[in-house]
Amino acid sequence: MAVLLMALPAYSQNPLAGNEQAAAEGREIYNRTCTACHGYDGADGERAPGLAANGRRYQRTTDAQLFDAIARGIPDTQMPALGLPETDAWKVTTYLRSLRALAIALPAAGDVAHGEDVFWNKGGCGGCHMLHGKGGLTGPD
Repeated sequence: MAVLLMALPAYSQNPLAGNEQAAAEGREIYNRTCTACHGYDGADGERAPGLAANGRRYQRTTDAQLFDAIARGIPDTQMPALGLPETDAWKVTTYLRSLRALAIALPAAGDVAHGEDVFWNKGGCGGCHMLHGKGGLTGPD
């Protein structure tokens, strides 16, 4: 019996990592391709788990592992190979990584001084959260 093996990804690192446009395109591809099983925008689906950061422990944590699951599927599970072009599989990988990233890994553009003013004053965040050794101890840094 002949076994057809798909070639390994050409990159060990995601060539689109940190690319906001690639993540946005990956979201569109994901919502068009993956939501028959997984939920919309990474939420839980009827036939497959959510893929966003929701307190769940993931077995596939690197970009290469995510790409492999998207491109080849996961043996002995219901996760099929999607047959996406390699670039699209990397875009979906980029999107999934953005869902799982900590806020500090994906800083938003904006006025830092205004954000700090809101944090310490109007928002009252510093009452519970610590920043650079200053603030409350109730919430996480």
